[in-house]
Amino acid sequence: MVQSHYQDIVDFHEKFGLEGPAHPVFLTPEVQGFRQNFMYEELEEYREAIEAGDLAKAFDALLDLVYVAIGTAYLHGFPWNEGWNLVQAANMAKVRAQAVTDSKRGSAYDVVKPAGWKPPQIERLVFEALLRHIAYQARVLEGDARAELAGAPD
Repeated sequence: MVQSHYQDIVDFHEKFGLEGPAHPVFLTPEVQGFRQNFMYEELEEYREAIEAGDLAKAFDALLDLVYVAIGTAYLHGFPWNEGWNLVQAANMAKVRAQAVTDSKRGSAYDVVKPAGWKPPQIERLVFEALLRHIAYQARVLEGDARAELAGAPD
């Protein structure tokens, strides 16, 4: 059975006691700074590998960059697979730029948003994940209250 890349990341982080939260959160400034610098480091390694003409190191740097980026999303508690599916569907609705002038990046290699294109609803996905967590917490609190009432003297 082939395991998802995301599950590989979960397994890695759990192995080292770096469990992600059950719902989306901001990282602490310390963790955020570490993760951001880690991603910059991997991107710089990619740039250096390309300049050195080293395809293997370029590939390694890209793999590491993706690994760190997915790990950062995990530590945020983002619903990765659902988000990926939304972004994939939105990206597949794009079209290839026909000319450099079609691209805001100035490249005919670009893929652009056609008329009527709709962005992925990432805000909604994060909001729904937070709502699920709140509903879960409410059920836990309700269960605790019921247990407390059941043990209360008459």
